[in-house]
Parts: sequence; structure tokens; C-alpha cells
Amino acid sequence: MSAPTLEFDDDAARARDELRRLLGARLPRGAVRATRAPDPTAAHHGDVTPYDPALWRELSALGLAGAALPDAVGGAGLSASASVAIAEELGRAAAPCPLLSTSMVAGLARELARCAPSGGVDALSRRIVDGASATIAGASGVDSTPGFDALHRHDGVLLGAARYVADAPEAQVIVALARSEAGPVIVALERGAAGVEVIEERLVDLTRRQGTVRLDGARGQLLASGEVARRAWEAARSWLWTLAAADIVGACEWLLQTTTEYAKTREQFGRPIGVYQAVKHQLVAMMSTIDLARSLTYAAADSISRDAPDREAAARAAKAQASEAARLCAGSAIQLHGGIGFTWECDVHVWAKRALHGQLSYGDAALHRRELSRLWLDAALELR
Repeated sequence: MSAPTLEFDDDAARARDELRRLLGARLPRGAVRATRAPDPTAAHHGDVTPYDPALWRELSALGLAGAALPDAVGGAGLSASASVAIAEELGRAAAPCPLLSTSMVAGLARELARCAPSGGVDALSRRIVDGASATIAGASGVDSTPGFDALHRHDGVLLGAARYVADAPEAQVIVALARSEAGPVIVALERGAAGVEVIEERLVDLTRRQGTVRLDGARGQLLASGEVARRAWEAARSWLWTLAAADIVGACEWLLQTTTEYAKTREQFGRPIGVYQAVKHQLVAMMSTIDLARSLTYAAADSISRDAPDREAAARAAKAQASEAARLCAGSAIQLHGGIGFTWECDVHVWAKRALHGQLSYGDAALHRRELSRLWLDAALELR
């Protein structure tokens, strides 16, 4: 087994830099708020702004969605670290696009190809490489991590409703997790297929879209079933948690940098507020919690790339710490911006809401710490 590393390789660094340049040009300062949150009226009435299809075409042309997919299906064949680097840049720019959820599906496709290679899995992978957006449906409870409990497959058709489906109103392909008489199944569906209905959910985070997927007799391509499907999904969950953590880290980094710059220029009592110790302490606390979340996220990506035995624990630890960073950084950024921090005209609310949505998506800190305790306790009992 190779030694762990927390550094990006050259390919991952290039993917990160290319995405940063593209998003910097397409989403300069103020552009996200101007396009997604021009005023509170639309948000209060539940109006939704679709994603920019031109931005998605540019992202697809760079091959970012298929970064984790193997060369055999047209992907870049990069490590999980490259997908993490991409997710972090998406959060830093608060990019309104379905690339994060599509990258999660790519991670699932990669695990399916390892556990249950098939023509259906290859077809799904090629759809992603060719520019199709995708998402995973399966959640029913308060934890938005998908599972096999919300949907049911009977006589070849899918029934039920899955909530909290990221980018469901935009995704062209929906990968459904369902239960059946023969055990769990993973099925790929076209969003526009018969029996598939997507109901948009209203979000506080205006840079994302989310919905409930209702299936009533929908048919799709069976990708895996039984114990193979369960193993593939258990491996793929680490991708979801790690990529979600990376997106949060990127958003929190933007909040820290923006708040630090504001503290250097905003004056109170004739002095910049950044000279006051209470402000410095909050900025250092933000930096420290972000650094820890970033380190754990990079470590989780490395564990996935090496298929290490502790990959689930590493991913859960990353998501737990990133969720804590979201809570702290969103609150501190708004507080340190003072009277304008919570206003609609300030960019801070856009990134704060993205971080807070990420905090609760795919399990919050309390859930992942509880599961980490279980994993570590089980491991300790096995050693006795």
C-alpha cells in the first residue's frame, strides 16, 4: 500500500488552476449575487433562477466532470484529489452549476466499475464525459445522504419519492438507489423519462438547486444489484462526504479572505477594526478551523485514491470538521461585517448560505461524529 500524501499531484493542480481561471473570468466579484440574488423579492416568493447553460458547457469542455473516470470511457483518469481540488474551487467561487453533484455520480460510477463492471456503467460514465449533468436520488429522512430506503423497484419499475436531491431540476441523468425483493439496486434514469417527476425545493442557498424526485412506474438501466450494489454504494459514500467537505472549505476560505480584507479597511474610532484583538481572535479561529477541515479533506481524498481501510472514517471526519467550519465562518463573517453583513446588498450572505447549506447536506457534524464513534468502537472491540 502506498504512503499517504496531502499534496496535489501535477494533474490535480492543473485542473484546479484551470477551473480557478475560468470561474474568475466568468464569475468576477459581485457576479454571483447579481445573477442569483439581485434582490430578496424573488427569493421570498420562491422564484428560481436556472443555471447558466453556457457556464456548464465551458466546464464540460474542460473535462472536469469526468476527472475521476478512467481513460477507457473517455475520462481523465485522475485521482480523487483532483475531484477534491475541483470541488474546493466551486465552493470558493460559489459557482451555480451542477458540477459538484455530477462529480459525485462520477465517483459512484468509478466504484461501480470496480465492483460490477458492465455496459450500463460504461454508458453512464460516457454520458458524464460527454457533458451530461447527473445526480443521485435516494434520501428520505432528515439526513440528506442518499440510501436505499426511499425508493422501491418492483417488476422492473421504480416507485416512491426521494427528497433532498441535489440539482434534480437540472440534472439530465438521475441515478436512483432503491430496494427490491432481491436486495438493493442502483438504476440510471433519464430525468425526462416517463414516470419521473421532479418537484423543486426552495433553498436558502441561492447558488444551488434541489428537488424531490417522484417515481411512478419509471424504468431505467440497471447498473448493479444485491450485495454488489451495496458494496459499491458504501465505497461511493466517501466520495460524497469528501467532495461536500471540499466545497464547504472553498466557501469558508472565501469568507475568511473577504472578511480579513474588510477588517483592514473598515474603520471604527479612527482605526481599522482589524487592529482590535477581539477581531483578530475571530479571524484566527476561522483560519484554524478551515485549515483543519482542509487537511482532513485532503487526507480523505488520499484515502479514497489508495482505497485505504479507513476511507469511510477519513471522509466522515472531513465532513464533520467542514460542517463545524461552515457554522463558525458563516457566523463570524456576518458578525465582523457589522451592520451590512446580513444585508441583501452584501456578497457575504451568498457564501454564508452556501456554507450553511453544505453544513447540513449529506449529514451534519453531530451525525458524522456519532458514526465515527461507532466505527472506532467496533474497531476497538475487534482488537480485543
